[in-house]
Amino acid sequence: MIQINVCMDAWLAMWANPWAPSALTYAEHILYLPLGLVSTAMGTVLLPTFSKQYAGNDTAGMKNTLRASLQDMMMVMIPATVGLMVLCSPVVALLYQRGEFDATATERTARALFVYAPGLVMFSIQKIFNPLFYGMRDIRTPMLVSVANVILNVTSNIILILVLPSEWKHVGIAASTVACSAMACVVLARIACRRLDRYSPPVEGCPKGRSPEGGVVSPSLWRGIWSVGFKSLAAAMLMAFAAWGIHEALTGRIKEIFSLGLAMTGAGGVYLVVLCILYPQGAKQIVGGIRRRLGRSERR
Repeated sequence: MIQINVCMDAWLAMWANPWAPSALTYAEHILYLPLGLVSTAMGTVLLPTFSKQYAGNDTAGMKNTLRASLQDMMMVMIPATVGLMVLCSPVVALLYQRGEFDATATERTARALFVYAPGLVMFSIQKIFNPLFYGMRDIRTPMLVSVANVILNVTSNIILILVLPSEWKHVGIAASTVACSAMACVVLARIACRRLDRYSPPVEGCPKGRSPEGGVVSPSLWRGIWSVGFKSLAAAMLMAFAAWGIHEALTGRIKEIFSLGLAMTGAGGVYLVVLCILYPQGAKQIVGGIRRRLGRSERR
């Protein structure tokens, strides 16, 4: 679904402005790095996990896997989203601004990246829920949601192209894609909750296949997910101030690549410190993952 929407975005962007498809494509390429490193890899691992748990009628295990996956994703993708939104212009300038890619092209691409950045979370959520449905032997539901999402995205894209100013039409296309992906995430989450509850073993005093909470997945599941999301967002907001401040202080004094690198490093440190205060377990997971990654690199 994500790839189809991206292709439709590029095609419709040709009707907005001659340069719009390039601006969107350059912005999308920046998103592919965190998506490929985290979300795609996570989705690949989750499919056999959900399939095994479903085959063993382990509904509790599926819920725990879903919760842990969403929490881990949020701890990584929320700061990545906020960081890209704050540093969109310097990131685009560092990667692309040379030759015919001038300051105007940088500004146009940065606008698209700023709007696309929240899509990191939305696209990642879809990459978690899709394996959940596939693991439950259900390909039809995510396919129907995807078709509806593409139709809605194309329709909203056309409307925004017609009503927005020339320099902002491509931004409207990016915003539409992210908004439609958010709606698809809500639909998939609601259906998944009902499905997991339906497969739950009967509880004494409750109708078969229903939970004591009245037919929805235990509220504690979502409280834990939202709690981690809000804590990650709070830490990411402080990280954003650090990133912006460090970059602004160093810009013009040293080369852009070093100022951006120091800003990202300092902001990452701030994020880990604040997350350690708000959610120590999550900070330990991130640090442990970094150590394991470094250990594998050293062995190679």
